[in-house]
Amino acid sequence: MKQILRDTRRSLARTAVTSLRWLRQLPYLRNPIVQLGLLSLAAVTIMIAAVVPLTSVLVESWSQRDIELRSQLVFRSIREQVALSLAAQPQFSLLPLFERLTEDERILGLAFCTDQGQLENATAQFPAGVTCESLALDAVDTFATRRVAGRPVHVSAFPLTADTTSGHLLVLHDLSYMDERAGQARIISVLALIGVSAGLGLLASAIFLALMRSWTRTVSRVIGGARVDLDSSSRGGFPIGREVRKALDEIRNENRFAEGIYVEWSPKTLQRLLTEELPATEILVVSNREPYIHNRADGEITLQTPASGLVAALEPIMRACQGTWIAHGSGTADRETVDSRDRLRVPPSAPAYTLPRVWLTEEDQDGYDYG
Repeated sequence: MKQILRDTRRSLARTAVTSLRWLRQLPYLRNPIVQLGLLSLAAVTIMIAAVVPLTSVLVESWSQRDIELRSQLVFRSIREQVALSLAAQPQFSLLPLFERLTEDERILGLAFCTDQGQLENATAQFPAGVTCESLALDAVDTFATRRVAGRPVHVSAFPLTADTTSGHLLVLHDLSYMDERAGQARIISVLALIGVSAGLGLLASAIFLALMRSWTRTVSRVIGGARVDLDSSSRGGFPIGREVRKALDEIRNENRFAEGIYVEWSPKTLQRLLTEELPATEILVVSNREPYIHNRADGEITLQTPASGLVAALEPIMRACQGTWIAHGSGTADRETVDSRDRLRVPPSAPAYTLPRVWLTEEDQDGYDYG
């Protein structure tokens, strides 16, 4: 039995490793239906690999117990007759009685072992490999299984005393039929597991498809704009969780927002629009006019905001988007307020975006800016 359990563990391990190697080579494992089917197949395979050896062990155990009971029944039915025959020897022989009992297809042979180790009254089919010396005879009933001439044989030994003669009555059963019975049990177990698994799989698939159809219908009605009470629908066939309700509310709000029913523009609204429509994008503004100018007046640096329509329109957007505004540094103190890379964060009171300044010569301005 220990060997069978060890073989079962090895078989399960080999099955798991082979399945993992096979699954890694499949390109369509991301399909949830395929994953569910493969998991179901693996579960059925593991159950079969675990149950079939146990079935064989149980069948062998039951068969062994059945043989022992049959041997005890044979011994009790002939005990008195054997004792009388032993007391009346040599006038009476036990061999005819033993030969009649071997007409049972499962009884291989009978014999009597004396206390001196002599085998007497052995039937014609009694194996030569079974001798009195090779058996562990005791004062109580003993049962053993050994392989004789390539086939399993069950040996039952019953102590018996008749007047001056004492020894053990041997009853041998051929256990070859047990392999056939165990094979049939394995086939029945496999078919039963496959049938139960197929039935459960079909039932689960039907329930899953029904729930998915109900869920799809409900979500389609809500998205399509039908007036559906989410709370009442969630009490129906497929429960719509809080996450689905929240997602549907957001879709409705976004639809209203896109259709222009009502838009409340704010820095947060603009940031959300840029994040959703232009993710991982940086806003750049390049202009001659800069949003903040530093000039020196009376020995001090002053900050000025130019009166420009461009600045008035784009500067609030840059605060919300936190981008970069590249401009010509035209102030007399612009060079004194930038860092080593000619940049500074603006506005000074609450820095929100970067202002890199580009230095243009008078020739550049005359040639390009002024035409």
